[in-house]
Amino acid sequence: MRLNNCPACRSPAAIRSRADSRGRFRVWVQCENCGRRTRDFTDNQEPGQDTPGGKFAVIAWNSGDYRQEARA
Repeated sequence: MRLNNCPACRSPAAIRSRADSRGRFRVWVQCENCGRRTRDFTDNQEPGQDTPGGKFAVIAWNSGDYRQEARA
């Protein structure tokens, strides 16, 4: 699945994640330049573009579902 560039600044975006206290992963897509990002999704395994959380994050990003606006 293709990950679109940031619509605000046209910079590349990447899948980001962190493990929570229960061993699950919080997954989101974030612009590497301005910080615009999606909401968090949950994954039970190390996330990537082929895992459920990663797929949902990419779909949200590509469809314009942002949780946080870009930094000024």
